[in-house]
Amino acid sequence: MLAAGRTAQRGGNPGPLPEDPLRRESRTLIAAAKRAGCFLDLSAVPGTRYTIRSGESEVRFLQDKQLYHKIKNPFAKIHVKRHSPEYVLFEHLVHNILFPDCRLEFLGIAEELREARLIYRQNAVRSETRPDDAQIADYLARELGLRPENRYAFGNEYVFVTDVGQDGDNVLVDDAGDLRFIDPIVGFKPPLLPLLDAALDNDTGADALVRVLLGVPMQRPGGLVQE
Repeated sequence: MLAAGRTAQRGGNPGPLPEDPLRRESRTLIAAAKRAGCFLDLSAVPGTRYTIRSGESEVRFLQDKQLYHKIKNPFAKIHVKRHSPEYVLFEHLVHNILFPDCRLEFLGIAEELREARLIYRQNAVRSETRPDDAQIADYLARELGLRPENRYAFGNEYVFVTDVGQDGDNVLVDDAGDLRFIDPIVGFKPPLLPLLDAALDNDTGADALVRVLLGVPMQRPGGLVQE
């Protein structure tokens, strides 16, 4: 679906740009979802509804299955991210690489008020215990090599995550004492963008994306080895 959407953007004469580039990107995502057979009816997403305080998502909770359905506005925090709106569908993939214990399962794309909504499913974390900022920073540095960039953002050469402070609700401590990162904001930096583009085209590109995000040494253009 990603490749189909990108091809549609690049092909043909796009004509004059619409006033709102985010609305244009919404139309691209919706059209790609319809072609790929993963366009969903928003009213059919199950669960008891509530809206989280950030306004980024509507969340529907299935109590009996301890399962969340998240209806995300992909552009709600676009001002915080460092990448173009066209890369929004990579955000949950990178989240799953960094935080596999809290993976987001992509179900499809819906439409609300003529805007795209990304639909995910995620298992609930059975905990209300929150770590402090020192615990969060230690975990991100020790386990993922993400260093502080400001009070609430942590990154490396390729990506950063934010909205992970002790005062928020995106990081919990589970029953085993492990930190669980529920749904932080993921942003991409310029050195990662060629890998995202390559991942659209072939499996080798996707493998390189995974390896670099996991910190495995890889051969980069120009013969350099990135640790």
